[in-house]
Amino acid sequence: VDGSWGKDSTRKTQKVMGTYVDGIVSNQPSVNKSYLPAVLTNSWEFKDKDYKGGSSMIKAVQKLVGVEDDGWCGKNTVKAIQRFLKNKGFYTGLINGKMNKSTVKAWQSYINSRL
Repeated sequence: VDGSWGKDSTRKTQKVMGTYVDGIVSNQPSVNKSYLPAVLTNSWEFKDKDYKGGSSMIKAVQKLVGVEDDGWCGKNTVKAIQRFLKNKGFYTGLINGKMNKSTVKAWQSYINSRL
């Protein structure tokens, strides 16, 4: 639990979500980077085009937190993650749609509790 979403966080999330485990969050629109300041680009694949379908792991997370499962991690998905984590007692920060260190720490704690 370090507040940076890298390959280990991705692998553990993929395992918990029951998706293919490769340590990469695939097919993310580059425009969504602004909502994801605490993710490491070595584990997130951002594209300017050809990101159709998004990530199966993000789709699974979206289903878990109750938003449209388009596979792209943007502001609405992050807000839903923050609300979910707050309801579970893992997050105390603002519901602002930014995947910052406190949001990632909360997600890492949640995922670790599911392993």
